[in-house]
Amino acid sequence: MKKLFSLLILVALLATLTILVACKQEQPEFKGPENEVPHVHKYDKKVVEPTCDSEGYTEHTCKDCGYYYRDNIVEVNPNKHTKLKESVYNPKDCTEKKITIKECLDCGFTQTIEGKAGNHVYDESRPIEVLDPTCTEKGHYKYECLLCGYIRTDSRPAPGHCWGEWIVDVAPVCSINSVSAGEQHRECSACDAEEHDIVLPHKSTTSGTVVLPTCTTVGYTEYVCDDCGTTYRRDFKEPLGHDYCPAHEVEGKPGLWCTHCEICGYSKIEEK
Repeated sequence: MKKLFSLLILVALLATLTILVACKQEQPEFKGPENEVPHVHKYDKKVVEPTCDSEGYTEHTCKDCGYYYRDNIVEVNPNKHTKLKESVYNPKDCTEKKITIKECLDCGFTQTIEGKAGNHVYDESRPIEVLDPTCTEKGHYKYECLLCGYIRTDSRPAPGHCWGEWIVDVAPVCSINSVSAGEQHRECSACDAEEHDIVLPHKSTTSGTVVLPTCTTVGYTEYVCDDCGTTYRRDFKEPLGHDYCPAHEVEGKPGLWCTHCEICGYSKIEEK
């Protein structure tokens, strides 16, 4: 009986010791005086992302004593390289391409990226084809790369016509009794193109008198011809049109509505 009682006491002591050891693993041992209040941790949280050679985790660190622990463990991410060393080879000409090599200093991962080829080599003094531009159509030069045969085309813009002076074909008639326009043309010195236009009968060296348009009448500028003294008009402007204010009902006349133009004062009455 005494042996059984001793055995039970031993089992109870072992269980208590196991619980104490487990508690020590979860929290750091309190080493202060017996009458001192145990330390309460105040944690800051830091999330560390996984990389190609290390796990990710969330780290909780006590702001007061530095004690920390980690949870939310994330597996290694083989595609998350944080220390990439880049080497670049630049091509010398069109027969070589640009090569970029990226190497991870953590895990040894290597990536090779092929870029564009280098510049072509041309003899600018010897185009393989020359097309001269006309007045209205573009031309070009063509060059062949001496290394690979690639053809480069350089555009040559059309310069436009090179017009000469106007030549009067039919003289205008400018008099008080008879007025008619004349005809004139000019020629391009670089091609066979011609441009035709009329010759106005009257001309004036003065700026003329400007007559502004109204709501219903045309505006214009009136000139006096230097040759014949005739008064003539040009630079016509379209009438402005009325700008009516909102209509209102005529006082004492139900059904009749009145409105007027705010520019000239013209009034109109409508039955609604």
